[in-house]
Amino acid sequence: MFSDPDCVVCWDLDGTLVSVGTDTHGPFQEAANQLGLAAPRIDVHGKTDLGICAELLAATGHTTTAPAELLALVEQVTIAGSARFIAGRSVLPGVNEILRLRPEGLRHVLCTGNSPLRAQAKLEPFGLWDRFDLDLSTFGDTTIDRLDLLLLARDRVARRFPRARIVVIGDTPLDIRAGRSVGSVIAVATGTYGAEELAKERPAIVVSTLTEGFDEISDLLKANRLHF
Repeated sequence: MFSDPDCVVCWDLDGTLVSVGTDTHGPFQEAANQLGLAAPRIDVHGKTDLGICAELLAATGHTTTAPAELLALVEQVTIAGSARFIAGRSVLPGVNEILRLRPEGLRHVLCTGNSPLRAQAKLEPFGLWDRFDLDLSTFGDTTIDRLDLLLLARDRVARRFPRARIVVIGDTPLDIRAGRSVGSVIAVATGTYGAEELAKERPAIVVSTLTEGFDEISDLLKANRLHF
């Protein structure tokens, strides 16, 4: 059973919970190929699945397919080739240790650009999917803007736990920019961006890994709790 939290921790997924893997573009390109589109490689880091689909369609000038329709194909490709797309991924250092802080008044939720189906496909093999409060979690199948994910999470938290603060953990500049709109941000350099580049976005904390930054992160989470 979950207890009422003092602090809600909103997690990004790729590059934060699990390593990015070797084929982040593959499902999108294969889905586009099914539509007969020559999809260019675009930067997917920190973006929502729906936003990536919208960007791909715009780049090809394709107007007869909606982004949600392309995303449905992406999900089919992901599930059909789940073993291939999980290859090379692993749980990142310190993730399980931070998740074990739940009994200390924290609630862990997902705020990921992945659709629910794709998030589950990436997390379930590592036993992480059930570690989060999915009712409070937000996913990238409903908006093209990452900020919207965090704003929705903030609203859900405020309705259920009006005294709880939000801390965002992410690995991209987009995670930090969106996260600073709703709470404190912990930036972790386990994705494609280095600590120096992440620090330019002024998160509360920048760490190389969650293991190396565990004490500092714990102090921040406890400091948030002391404000209540």
